[in-house]
Amino acid sequence: MKIRYQTDGPLRAERLHVMRYRRFAATILVIGGVAWTSRAGATFNTIDVPGAANGTSAAGINARGQIVGSYADAAGHNLAFLLDHGTFTTIDFPGAACTQAIGINARGQIVGGYAEKSCNPFAGMVPHGFFLDDGNFTTIDVTRARGINNRGQIVGEAGANCFLLDGGTFTTIKVPFAGVRITFCSGINDRGQIVGGYFDTTSHGFLLDDGAFTTIDVPGATSTTPNGINDRGQIVGVYYDSAGNHGHGFLLDDGTLTTIDVPGAPYTNAQGINNRGEIVGFYSYPTTGSLGFLLDFDRRLVACPSVPESVTELPPCLICPSGCSLRPALGQFQPECRAATLTSTPSIVSGMTTWTFGSCRSSSARLD
Repeated sequence: MKIRYQTDGPLRAERLHVMRYRRFAATILVIGGVAWTSRAGATFNTIDVPGAANGTSAAGINARGQIVGSYADAAGHNLAFLLDHGTFTTIDFPGAACTQAIGINARGQIVGGYAEKSCNPFAGMVPHGFFLDDGNFTTIDVTRARGINNRGQIVGEAGANCFLLDGGTFTTIKVPFAGVRITFCSGINDRGQIVGGYFDTTSHGFLLDDGAFTTIDVPGATSTTPNGINDRGQIVGVYYDSAGNHGHGFLLDDGTLTTIDVPGAPYTNAQGINNRGEIVGFYSYPTTGSLGFLLDFDRRLVACPSVPESVTELPPCLICPSGCSLRPALGQFQPECRAATLTSTPSIVSGMTTWTFGSCRSSSARLD
């Protein structure tokens, strides 16, 4: 990809002369009746940018399977990437100290953020958002752009508020609850539904749909942050448990919450989801840093190398290191997958059943 810096464009701040403040209705949703979905399971793959030394984070995925995110190289440079069917392309805003790519739509248009002078917010960092289309950067003078839909609508952060940029019209959005100090928007789908978060004394998530705010709080969590939403209304994000020191990814689908945990990792974050239900994010280990992941819930996972012959149904969030598969029509496992114990067991946390992935770094189990 040849990157060219575009010095002017239709989305630049000086062209965005319309500023509106909108008032919204508000309701509160506390997720209850948490249950596992019964749909087919998943495949799980790790994303690690070649040459990345201090971590890889996958942030957004479109319907074509193109993935964007960020990484740090051996020299300490913070860069962005596009992963397109196995090919990595580095994205580096010209003259920036660091670049983040966060959202991508089906046309391949990318949004994110970059910083001048420094990447440290306490050391003179000057943040901006950007829009990247066909190799051309356009600066959006906000803190960061985080989501873009197929209609070209962009959401993100603008200081202590979030924004919607729609056809040159810039709208400031603030959650209308008492005591709210910060509002940020993370994702937008083609129906115009927006997800994000707000902070009063702690962090809460929200869904903004047709002018009405709905708060999203995972039961027992100290904070909840939605990051992305697809056209089916499926929401992904991260929450912290009551201990406050473990971050868990989640998928919220029609009131059903699925926790996403990579075993041994104290932090798992689901950041983006496309209309096929493919989820991207990252997980972190204290000693090795972060790695990105791609999670696809279209296939059932079984616990390998073997499971008891009597078991015919498993939750969707188990990983299969050896690649054995389930024959769903018969409700049976292949012979090599029998006569042993499950590799993962559920635990109950605040009324939620949480299954964790197996320990392999990159593997899959597919339906026959």
